[in-house]
Amino acid sequence: MENDKGMTEDNNWFQKNPKKTISVFVLAMLLLMIFSAEKYLDLKNRNYLTNHEQNRILRYIRLREHPPLFDGIVKPDDAYMRETDSLLQIERKFRTDKDGFIMPSSKHNDPDVNIFFLGGSTTECMEVDEQNRFPYLAGDLLEKKSGMKINSFNSGVSGNNSLHSLNIFLNKIVPMNPDIVVMMHNINDLNILLVAKSYWNTIGSKSSIQVIEEKGPEYYTLLKTLKNMFIPNIYKYIEYNFFTGKLHEDEFIEFRGKTIAVDEAMIIREYKKNLQTFIDLCRVREITPVLMTMASRFSQGSDKPVDSYFDRIEKDYRVARDDYKKIFDMFNQTIIEMGRLNNVLVIDLAKEIPQTKEYMYDIVHFNDKGSRLASEIISNSLMTFIHKAGN
Repeated sequence: MENDKGMTEDNNWFQKNPKKTISVFVLAMLLLMIFSAEKYLDLKNRNYLTNHEQNRILRYIRLREHPPLFDGIVKPDDAYMRETDSLLQIERKFRTDKDGFIMPSSKHNDPDVNIFFLGGSTTECMEVDEQNRFPYLAGDLLEKKSGMKINSFNSGVSGNNSLHSLNIFLNKIVPMNPDIVVMMHNINDLNILLVAKSYWNTIGSKSSIQVIEEKGPEYYTLLKTLKNMFIPNIYKYIEYNFFTGKLHEDEFIEFRGKTIAVDEAMIIREYKKNLQTFIDLCRVREITPVLMTMASRFSQGSDKPVDSYFDRIEKDYRVARDDYKKIFDMFNQTIIEMGRLNNVLVIDLAKEIPQTKEYMYDIVHFNDKGSRLASEIISNSLMTFIHKAGN
């Protein structure tokens, strides 16, 4: 409306109803205070807010998974690209389902067969287009070849070793009624056993137990709890973008520059135990275990990614190129041996995938072409087991 001076007045509801506005605001603040007081008393009654000046130490079994319901874009940075020679620096879709498995995952509510893939970044295939990641594509090819309804789930996470996968298997996969579980581990197990000498270590995010020490008095714990209840995502966004998110912690810094003693017998023995544990757990749960060897470019002559990787290994840990490659090959041979001893299918990707940049963009990671080839090999190998699992 227009006033006497020809100026337009644009009164909104709040201006027209000042008393109601104040009443709503006061009521909202009152409810917030009541809710906060209720949460405070709840925490106090459960003894979360006791021992005012003492620290609390909380310990959890670490579940190394991707955040559930993530929907975003990934793109390799310049530092990552310098270690590759057949990777495109482009954006790729990366999504996870409600259980943290990489999508596409569950296509059917009533599948004939559920297949799960365990592994590290070589299974994760983050730098491969979504439809070409072999855990998904192998299931899709099997479905087309068999005419059966097949769900295939990708639980690969960069940095995971076989102990992390055993935890994922027991606590995530078993309750989902899997028919076949495929595991591929090599290089991450090699590195952790080479450097830390044990799967049970205290190396940052690689440790199996997460320790959280809460410091400060009672009000600090209360504020932290309220933060987690009311603004967890805003807090994480601010922390990532303005504080620690862009700092990449070197979890192996305490080992770099030191001469690492190579204990081949211990490394193979510990690795073999985890493979046997996986096989035994699957069979106790009436699940079909499958093992896969890991393809690499280590047998190639001199090329940029391989030379760069071995230069770092020799500089950081004083481990010779030939010694490292020998253990990597021993791991693959151990996989084949454990499959033979336990009558378990072994899909020998190390033998079937050509060791060139046409299929891998660095030492062990598939590009799109390599992942598609792996999908063909895996789907062909699993055909017999698919029909058994579906009956």
